Amino acid sequence: MSRISAKLITLTLIYIVLFNYPILGIFTKGQLWFGIPVVFIYVFMLWFLFIIITRSIISVVDNSQNVGKKQ
Repeated sequence: MSRISAKLITLTLIYIVLFNYPILGIFTKGQLWFGIPVVFIYVFMLWFLFIIITRSIISVVDNSQNVGKKQ
């Protein structure tokens, strides 16, 4: 397994844990932040971070593969 695959699998496992009930249950107390339930902010921020981190891992792979190619 390559390092990139290992990073992506590790990232996925971390996010599975963060989206699971015990952690998600911390934010379901009915609290509001600027009129928005905290659980929604938590879920969308995690989702956004997952996309950004995955994109950064994938772009490193794309950049390393394109180094030897002519443009």
